[in-house]
Amino acid sequence: MKPGPAAAAALGLVMAAGVCLADAPSEGAKAPFLPGSPPMTLLDMKGEPVDLRDQILLAPAGKEKAGGATLLVFWAPWCQPCIHEVPVLNELHKFYAGRPFRVIGIGINISGETLETTVAAASRHKMAYTVLFDGEGKAREAFDVRSLPTSVLVDAAGSIRWIGPALPGDINQRIKAAIEPGEPRGSK
Repeated sequence: MKPGPAAAAALGLVMAAGVCLADAPSEGAKAPFLPGSPPMTLLDMKGEPVDLRDQILLAPAGKEKAGGATLLVFWAPWCQPCIHEVPVLNELHKFYAGRPFRVIGIGINISGETLETTVAAASRHKMAYTVLFDGEGKAREAFDVRSLPTSVLVDAAGSIRWIGPALPGDINQRIKAAIEPGEPRGSK
């Protein structure tokens, strides 16, 4: 299903009104939800408020060498490329179960999406990983999301290891490097 004219126009506005690229999070930068930052409250699939900072696998203070990674994936129910990634995200979620890795889908509101439409799409497409709803656009703005899908891989130190549209072909290598402290960043 293609987005309607309103969704396409809204996405264009998001892209045009985004933060300037100098302020946008980039690979190697610290993620905008670290301890001490303002809360980034989203809704879980039951409509309960959840602070995104509490969902990210960050190392405890003083243990920056501890491993762990979180993959944030911004999506919308009408976004076909987003829906095409779901099986891959489900596989990543399953493959890394029991390891310090987490996939979080963040449904965004661009053209009137609601918690209900996000929950229905997550159920219909059998999203096995954590799904949150960013109805107020806090996470979308913090990560300067300009297109869908947008994925962000964050390591346990809170550093962005990768950010971009869709998943890269070497996502497993990038996740492994983010989980295992001291490994070099992806170069592709």
